Amino acid sequence: MRMTVSLELFKRRLEVELEALRKEVIEHYGQVQPAIVNDLHAINYSDWPDFLEQHFLLNHEPKLSRLIQLEAAIAQFEIGQYGYCADCEEPIELELLDNDPATQRCKACSH
Repeated sequence: MRMTVSLELFKRRLEVELEALRKEVIEHYGQVQPAIVNDLHAINYSDWPDFLEQHFLLNHEPKLSRLIQLEAAIAQFEIGQYGYCADCEEPIELELLDNDPATQRCKACSH
């Protein structure tokens, strides 16, 4: 039960951060090129990183990187793989997930 509750809390944290970041992206890129806002609203959220990368060439933009991380973590929930290391497939320590719910690797694999 505790693990299920913890995972649901992590999922909620991811969703809240993702929604806030999407709003930031709309505000930020809307100032740079207002027409882009309509385009972003017309596509799936999961397509935003590719769209933004193609239109703004922001390969190293921190917001874009975080958007990709958050989308990946949400996708892992959807396929039942959230909380497992991307490298060794062992459970990721709860303290790492608590520090960053979008983390992809356990302690052993992140070093």
